[in-house]
Amino acid sequence: MESEGVRLARLIESLEPGRGDPPAVAEAPEPRPGAAAVACRIDAPCERFGLSEPPCPLDLKLLRAGTGWMLYAQTPPARPKEVAAWLEDYRPNEVWIGPGLAPKGLRAEFDRIPDAWRTIHEAVRVRYMQARPEGSASLFVHDHPDRVGRFVEAECKGRDGVRLRPVYADLDDLPLTPRQRDALALAVALGYYDVPRCINLRDLAGRMGMSIGAASELLRRGERLIVSGYFDRWTAARWKDGN
Repeated sequence: MESEGVRLARLIESLEPGRGDPPAVAEAPEPRPGAAAVACRIDAPCERFGLSEPPCPLDLKLLRAGTGWMLYAQTPPARPKEVAAWLEDYRPNEVWIGPGLAPKGLRAEFDRIPDAWRTIHEAVRVRYMQARPEGSASLFVHDHPDRVGRFVEAECKGRDGVRLRPVYADLDDLPLTPRQRDALALAVALGYYDVPRCINLRDLAGRMGMSIGAASELLRRGERLIVSGYFDRWTAARWKDGN
C-alpha cells in the first residue's frame, strides 16, 4: 500500500492548473513568469501549523508588513478580545480590534513570528488559514505544483490526520461526472433530500438500477464535491478585495 505522502503527491500531480499567477503572499519565492499554479487545501491538526486551539472559529491571513508581519483575523461577532488574549502566547507587538459593538475582526503586528509559521510561508504561498476550537486547521495554498508537492511531501509523509484536496472556488469548475450529475438530479427530483424524505436509499437505488452500496457511494462522491465547493467559495468570499 502506498504511503500517505505518496498518495498526496499523486493528487498534487492530478490538480488542474489555475489561471494566471497566484497573488504574492508572505515570503514564498516568486513564480516563473507565465507558469501555472494550483489551488489546494491541506487539513491537519492545529499543532501541525504551529497553532494552539483557538477560543472560536477563525479565518486568518498572515502577510509581510515591512520588516515584520501582520496577521488579520476574522472572528464571530464580539469574540476579538478572546482572540487577542489567545494571540498573546505568540508575542505580538500590538493588537488592534475592529470598531463596533460586536466587532468581528482584529489585526496583530509582529516583529517575529513562530518558526512553524515562517517555515510554512517560506515554503509555499498561503492565501489564508482556518482554525477551529476542536483542534483542526485548514491551510489554503495557491502555488506551483512542484512547490506544493514538496511542501505536502515534507508535511504529510508518515503523519496521521493530514489530508489534501483541490480547492474549487468556482462551482462551475466542480469535476462532477455525468453519472454523479444524473444521480444527484434524480435524487433531488424524487425528494431524497427532502425532510422527511420522499424516497429511501433502497428505492432510489432501484430507480437507478444499481445496488444500495453503489448508489450511496455515487451520491456521496457528488455531495462531497458540491459541499466542499460551496465552502471553498464561501471562505474565499470572506477575503474578497483583500479584506
